[in-house]
Amino acid sequence: MVIMMENESYSDVIGNASLPFLNGTLAAHYLLLEQAYAVGHPSLPNYLELLSGSTWGTSSDCAPGPGCEGNTSLPGQLDRAGIGWAGYMESMPMAGYSGGDTGGPDGYGNDFYVQHHNPFVYFPSLASELTAHVKPLTSMLPDLDSANPPAFVWISPNMLDDMHDGPSSVGDAWLSQQIPAIQSTPWYRKGGTIVLAWDEGKDSDTSGIAGGSGGQVAVVVISQALYGSAPDTTPVDTAGILRSIERAFGPALLNDAADPSHGSISGL
Repeated sequence: MVIMMENESYSDVIGNASLPFLNGTLAAHYLLLEQAYAVGHPSLPNYLELLSGSTWGTSSDCAPGPGCEGNTSLPGQLDRAGIGWAGYMESMPMAGYSGGDTGGPDGYGNDFYVQHHNPFVYFPSLASELTAHVKPLTSMLPDLDSANPPAFVWISPNMLDDMHDGPSSVGDAWLSQQIPAIQSTPWYRKGGTIVLAWDEGKDSDTSGIAGGSGGQVAVVVISQALYGSAPDTTPVDTAGILRSIERAFGPALLNDAADPSHGSISGL
């Protein structure tokens, strides 16, 4: 499972006393990656990179279409291997929705749901599968509690709960509700792993590895097996996270994920 949070550099969230659940419960007890980096700015290139190992030349939060879309992807690989997958988008109006920003104003100049935080709609090869696989967040817990839960899960919170808009404490409160709920499901108890990641650092942070420039970000890897893990100082970026996920599921490494200079997560 990937939970994608938004636009906070590592130093803004790790050690921040206003985020007690992130720091006191998650980062303090599970695997904290101390040298994780995004591949670029703004958000969309990182979402595409994590789902496919490539930004596909995007350099903005463009709407899906010619010049702003991807080709091969992790969900496509999982389809061919017969492995279930799902994406859950908070404040998305209906399963399979592929339209623009919606959900009403969040009070900070954006709608609650924004299209460019749903990477699945940027892959034309997945268009016929969106209704079955990409759903509102309200479907997530029932699916994880079901007899046949998806093996790979992606969650995009809305623009308040992902820390993009408003005080970051709102996102921490959201995590304090969602993470324990996920941990109570059979999906998690039978070996599920949660990769809690931020998509990019602040715009002023252009640090990175392997040519990336998206800034240092927080990543916490949560599973029963990783409880009590010491922090990991091995450098890894967005493509390296995909590399680790693909290794866990078995398909060939896609695009940048095949390059070891992007790093990987040990123990995933």
